[in-house]
Amino acid sequence: MAPLRAAILSFVVPGLGQWATGRWLRGLVFVAPLLGLVALLGLVLAVAKPVLLGAAVRPETIAALLVLDALLFLQRCLAIVDAFRIARRERVEPARLPAVTRFGSVVFLGLLLAASGLLHGGLGYLGVRAYG
Repeated sequence: MAPLRAAILSFVVPGLGQWATGRWLRGLVFVAPLLGLVALLGLVLAVAKPVLLGAAVRPETIAALLVLDALLFLQRCLAIVDAFRIARRERVEPARLPAVTRFGSVVFLGLLLAASGLLHGGLGYLGVRAYG
């Protein structure tokens, strides 16, 4: 698998790039926090809607959500870089790639990380703005 394709898959869903390169257990480690968060959110929404609405506007809840968002951002970045490195290491090529191609891959990887930062940073910004 192409390293950039693996990185893009892990950008979309952390762990998907690892699964696509055949690293199932690694992919599960990266996707587990996301699946746990989705399951917890579903449980909270199903059971405690009135309590959730009251707690959502409290400053400590917003601070906790911002910390959680920052941790998910770091986890996503690790998943993107890890998938890229795994695919690059396992790629069989007859000759070394030209410097321009290698540079383009690094630039695109940086753009994926920046897009992830914008996504998580934007969510954090909206959370702070909604409170203040």
